[in-house]
Amino acid sequence: MDDQITAFDGHLIRRGKDDYAWSDGSDAPGVVDESLNSHNFRCEGGFVLVPERAARHPGNPELAFCLDAKYQRPVYRRGMILVPIADWDAQAQTPIGISWPQEIEHLVLDKAQDLGWR
Repeated sequence: MDDQITAFDGHLIRRGKDDYAWSDGSDAPGVVDESLNSHNFRCEGGFVLVPERAARHPGNPELAFCLDAKYQRPVYRRGMILVPIADWDAQAQTPIGISWPQEIEHLVLDKAQDLGWR
């Protein structure tokens, strides 16, 4: 599958929402999807308030959709883009990365290296 999400040079493979396995077939407990909700922006009146600066930052390509002219940039919220929660939630269905708790990071990295990742 060409659009399959992987990490560590293909050694960590996404099987489904918050479900990852290693290339040797073993489960990867604790590894989960990152989504737009990882940004933890404020919500107000049915909108997610996205700082325009964050949406324009090259390190946040997943926020580029917020720059669409259809989203409001009200004067009373200078520098903010109001994205309807329904639009945000639709975009948040697509994973933008993976994460794991800090306390298992050494296990994740060790496993990846054992499987050939460098």
